[in-house]
This record gives sequence, structure tokens and C-alpha cells, in this order.
Amino acid sequence: MVNVSSVNPRGVHLQKIHNYFRFTPALRELRSVAWCVQLSATKQDGLSRRLQQICDRENLRCDATTLRRLCEMCANDMRHSINTLQWVAIAARKNRQRQIGMKLVQEVMAKEKSGAASIFENWAAVLEVSKHLDGKGAVKSVHDRVLAIQKIAADHGGEDRFVSGLYANCLVSLPIGQIRKASRTFLFYDALQKITHTLQNWTVQRYNFVFFVKLHLTIATHARVNIIYPQIEQNSHQKLKESEETLNCVRSNGNVSKGAAKKDLLLDILPFLVAIVQPPIKPMNEQLYTQRDLSLLNSTVSAMVDYGLTYSATMVKDQINWLFSPSIDILTMFPILGQKRNCLANAVRQIIAHKITLLRVNLAETSENSNGKSGKIMTNTEKIKQIVDEENMKTKNVKRLSTGAMKRQRYQQLSDVIFNHQDGDSSAVKKKITMHQMNCLLFGET
Repeated sequence: MVNVSSVNPRGVHLQKIHNYFRFTPALRELRSVAWCVQLSATKQDGLSRRLQQICDRENLRCDATTLRRLCEMCANDMRHSINTLQWVAIAARKNRQRQIGMKLVQEVMAKEKSGAASIFENWAAVLEVSKHLDGKGAVKSVHDRVLAIQKIAADHGGEDRFVSGLYANCLVSLPIGQIRKASRTFLFYDALQKITHTLQNWTVQRYNFVFFVKLHLTIATHARVNIIYPQIEQNSHQKLKESEETLNCVRSNGNVSKGAAKKDLLLDILPFLVAIVQPPIKPMNEQLYTQRDLSLLNSTVSAMVDYGLTYSATMVKDQINWLFSPSIDILTMFPILGQKRNCLANAVRQIIAHKITLLRVNLAETSENSNGKSGKIMTNTEKIKQIVDEENMKTKNVKRLSTGAMKRQRYQQLSDVIFNHQDGDSSAVKKKITMHQMNCLLFGET
């Protein structure tokens, strides 16, 4: 048995982790803080050397030419190559062969049909003539190639991913003249799909193989095609899913937008709301804002709460930015050249997000609910300060009464006054007063 653990599959695992972070909606928030590594395709020389190390460790005799051919037959896929080498080692030990040759590799590949397991190999079989060679290295006849393409069409004819991969690789690897011929062939495939889905006529699906055979006979080349995985369809599907999640969040969280039609939100409300909730407010201390700025700030908070919006801190290029949550700006705004948009500064967005949070957890109240006035949002500290100010205003115009005056108001009569001389503190400020002034201090009279 081939010890698979002797190979360091770090590159494969990193690529899988990268794709998992990239296309999984649940991990979308982690992309901004994760370290995403873009790995290139596996090189044949490096893969063959790694297979040679496995053979040396497992006491297998195999020359470098056979290993390179094995890598080529497996489309330089690391996992596929290791699995194939494992099956070849099992077959060699069953037959008691000390040397692994090319004949045994071809027998194992043909027996297990492992060559058809890779979608990259099937793409290359449609676009490259060199994938259709006989045992002597000559190109097979058209009849044999058509039979091979028909088998591929039977396995992948109904997969949109397979057709998208053919289209993406045609655009990258072929000259403009061949691309024009390929486009006509893809139009034929689109016509078949239109008949199938529009008229519900599934009998035309039997002619799907014509598209693959025609494409192979028209644009197949002897040169090697750099096969890539199509990203356009996945990116479009990912954007569509993110847009639907954004609309659903707005419809479920907002008071005004709850139950609104998606079309109305997308075309009539959200594009204008993005500009409305970003008024021209300069970043500064909140105490320094004018009444006009505070009014704009409060109206922005009110509008965002009505539609279930806020700002959340997101790490973008090692810097914290406060972005829309849900991201209605990405949904409704498109890149426009030569036009500058008005965007709030991060400091202002942070203030708005803080006010929205206070309002949502009932730690703040609007003055509209407290005294009938449309105004600003107050915290508990500001509310206490307002109560103290109101009490001070009530007693501001009332004349201060002395102790004697308060007694006369309480008992409705004059009380006796007893003068007691005390030396007091030596550091006290001494001032001469008259009896008239003393009378004013005790009884509040002028």
C-alpha cells in the first residue's frame, strides 16, 4: 500500500480552505480578516518528484518517465495521481512484479476508468487533439474521437458547469477566429436549451452530443490548452444569493419596509435611500454640531431604523471601516467613472451606529415620545440633566427667603431673635454690618 501520509498535501488543503472561505455565505464575515492564499496549478515536474519520493519510501521501482506519463494521464491532479499510484502498486504486488512499467499503468487506468473521473481531463479531451492518441502516439481516427466525445457527452451533457467550463476555456486559449466558430456552436446549444425549458420538449436532449462533437471537430487544437475552472457562473450565483439575503434582511428587520415587494425596494426605494442616509455631515465631536447638523443626524438615524439598517465595523485591508449592514450600497450602487459620490466618514458612521444601537436596546428615547417635540435622541444621562435643568428653571424666578422669613410663613407670626456674640475663627473675614442689614438677612425685608 502506498502511504498517502508521506505526501505533504498542504497545497491541496490550502486551496480547499481558500475555496471554502470564498464561496460559503456563512463565512462571509471572516474573509476580511482571513489570510486567503491563491495557489497556482500543480507543476508536472514537482508532482513527479513527489511521486518518486513515495516510491522510494514504499520500496517501489518506477522510472521517472513512467511517473511523468502517469501525471499527464491524471491531468496533474495530486490526489488523482496518488490514488492511481496506489492502485498500480497493488496490481504490481498481486502480479509479483518488481518494476512498475507504462503498460501496467495503462492497464490500471483502463480497468478503473479513472481517466474519466476528472472534469479537467474531459474538458481537455474536447479541446485538445493530443488527448486522443493511440498506443503508437498517432492521432486516432475521427470515428474513434467522435465515440469518445459521445461518451463524455453522455456523462456531462446535462451539466451547465461542464458547458460553462468549455466556454471559459475557449475564450482564454483560442484565437479570435476560432472563438467566432465556437460562438456559433454555443448558439446551437442555447437553442436546444431554450426549446427544452420553454416548450417543455425533452426529446431534443438526445441531440446534445452534436454540440460537443461539433465543438471538438471545429476548434480542437494540437497545442496544449491551459485548462482553468470557470468562476463566472459561481461569482454570479454568489452575488445573486447575497442580493437576495440583503433584500430579505431589509424586509424582515425594517418597520416601514416589512413585507414590501422586492422589485419596489430594489428599483424605487433603496437606491435613493443610500443617498438620503448619507447627508453632508463633517466628522467632529458631537457637542460641536450645529442644530442643522443634529437635525440631519437624527433624521438619518430615524430613517435607518425604519428600514432596519445600521453600520457595522468591518476589517478592509488592515483598516476598520464602518459599512452598511445589510449592504444595500453594494446591491444598488454601481461603479461610475468620472462621478464622485458623497459618502459619510467612518467617524460619523460610528456615531450613527451607536445611536441606532441605543435606540434598538431601549437605552434611549426620542424627545417626540417624551414631550411631544420632534427632536434629538437622549441618553439616560442627558435625560437626568434635563430634569435637573427643569427644576432649576422652576426656582429661578422665586425670591430666596431667609430662615426667619421661612418661619414667619410657616407660623404666620414673628419669632423672637436672640443675638449671641461669638469670636469665631481667627481666619474668618470680618465685615461691619448695621442692624438694618441684619434685619434684611434674617427677615428678608428691604
